[in-house]
Amino acid sequence: MGNPGKQLTSLMTTLKNILALVAIYFFSVSISLAAESQTTVAKINYSEIQALLEAVVLSAPGNQELEKQYKAAKSEQKAAERRMQKALMNGERFDPLEAASGVLNRFSGEPKILLLCEKRLVEVVEQLFKDKYDLILKGGYRSSLLYSRIAIDDVTSLVKQQLLKDLSEE
Repeated sequence: MGNPGKQLTSLMTTLKNILALVAIYFFSVSISLAAESQTTVAKINYSEIQALLEAVVLSAPGNQELEKQYKAAKSEQKAAERRMQKALMNGERFDPLEAASGVLNRFSGEPKILLLCEKRLVEVVEQLFKDKYDLILKGGYRSSLLYSRIAIDDVTSLVKQQLLKDLSEE
């Protein structure tokens, strides 16, 4: 037989090695599970795609009347701005209320257009990134995100490409 003390030491060393392997296995499994359960976040620069998104929404079937009203309102706003600029350049007096009318008298269909744009944007995001992201932020001037400890992918260009495809198909 051998020395019982030596056998006990050998058995303890083997148990320690097995325990170390089991601990390493559980540690690596927990790390891989944590990596898989991380929240994935992306952002869309809304100001970069806003005009294109509006064009897609307004060119959609059923929105022709809304598109006419929107274009007429934008045209009137630009005309008022040109009149004000011309008056300023010529040193003439101008009505400040008329100049501010574009800001004060917003197009009445604007909330509907914004709602349709957001709806279309959600559809595009679901189409392009079905289960890839847990959270997509609408980044831009009024973005509510101030700080993040996780990386945020900017998917604006991918959404813009899809909107361009949508616009050319309609």
